[in-house]
Amino acid sequence: MEDLGEHESWYGDFNHKTIEKLQQWEEKKARERQEELCKRYFEDCKKFEKHIRVRDPATEILKFVEA
Repeated sequence: MEDLGEHESWYGDFNHKTIEKLQQWEEKKARERQEELCKRYFEDCKKFEKHIRVRDPATEILKFVEA
């Protein structure tokens, strides 16, 4: 998930509470979708570690792989 808080505002200043609420909703939906995909294609992902990352996806993947 990309972090909207790092972008400049498009039409005036961002309401940070609204952005936080949107990000919480996005994370919830990402987790739900991840679970759906795991159940449908990967036998419930029992052998996988599952992670949801916020910020630049490529950077977060590299950080995770290097850790």
